[in-house]
Amino acid sequence: MGIVSEFKKFNADLKNPNWSVSSISSNNELIVSLWGHKPLLSKHPTERKQVYRDRIDRWSCNGRNEFKRNLDLALEENLKIRPIIAMLNNSSDFQNILEGKDGSQYPKRFNAKTN
Repeated sequence: MGIVSEFKKFNADLKNPNWSVSSISSNNELIVSLWGHKPLLSKHPTERKQVYRDRIDRWSCNGRNEFKRNLDLALEENLKIRPIIAMLNNSSDFQNILEGKDGSQYPKRFNAKTN
């Protein structure tokens, strides 16, 4: 599905569908699109959950500043964080993302993790 429809599943609207990757929902939760590729997303070694590790300074597009503001707000107000997993259609392109290339330039699909 597209990013807009996946954010709608959490009652959240994107400020700009071309570059936004986060939003505060009407339920006061941080909704954020995260890459689903390794090494950023991995399975927890002992628990039934996934772990996401990334750096905000790795990217520089317009959505970065909005994401940082939303993340700071979520931490200040202890908001629940709800993920939408983004997967590139061609996983071999992911190295470009890790090198800081603009992820909006690559075809991808999104999946809201509603559970």
